[in-house]
Amino acid sequence: MSVAGKTVLVTGAGANIGRAIAELFARQGARVAITTRSNAGGGEAAAEAVRRQGGEALFFAADLTDENQVDQLFRRVEQSFGPVEVLINNAGAALPTPFLDSEVSQWRNVFEINFFTALNCSRRAAPGMIDKGKGSIINTVSVRGFDHTGREGIMAYSAAKAALINFTKTLAKELAPGICVNAVSPGFVLTSAYDTAPEEVKKGFIESTMIKRWIQPEELAEAYLYLAGQSAATGTVLGVDGGFLLKQA
Repeated sequence: MSVAGKTVLVTGAGANIGRAIAELFARQGARVAITTRSNAGGGEAAAEAVRRQGGEALFFAADLTDENQVDQLFRRVEQSFGPVEVLINNAGAALPTPFLDSEVSQWRNVFEINFFTALNCSRRAAPGMIDKGKGSIINTVSVRGFDHTGREGIMAYSAAKAALINFTKTLAKELAPGICVNAVSPGFVLTSAYDTAPEEVKKGFIESTMIKRWIQPEELAEAYLYLAGQSAATGTVLGVDGGFLLKQA
């Protein structure tokens, strides 16, 4: 099933994984709405890159932790491209903090960024998809969200991604049969998030995988395209982690 002509909203798409997703979907003929909270320059650049390649894309700034801004975002996308048919909840951040140094407010912030942004967008997108009897919601989770792979220092992030995995599977039940709800679980993807990490830490990450190399954002984007283009999988968490979970078993 093709995504050509479909309206696709990609959150957290100002750089890295989100931008690669937006560019790939646009090359396949989708109308792509790009949104970020703080990286307006990146969001505009991503949309312009799509347009230079002959695709359709617009950038919309929005704080997805705010329900009112989410509603305004969807209204603007609907006015420009029509109802959202594929929602990709990619916004997220780790914000590392040792557990004993962390505050409850920091945990709430991490959950807002990684879980409630997806919840807010899914709640807004679902009614339109239900009206049409079809649609696709794809969440970006993480290898850190599984019960044996959460990492010290990013405990709040690990817990938020675990919640998002459960949410994905349960929402798939709620919205079946017409709407597919799935997730992509990245491993170690070569993004700017690792720019400041010590070399020995980065080497350790790569050594913990089976493929012994970084995953490229463009490789990961293919997983989202696959899930968006079919109607037989729902409640699936598609791992693109270079065999990281095999090493942890």
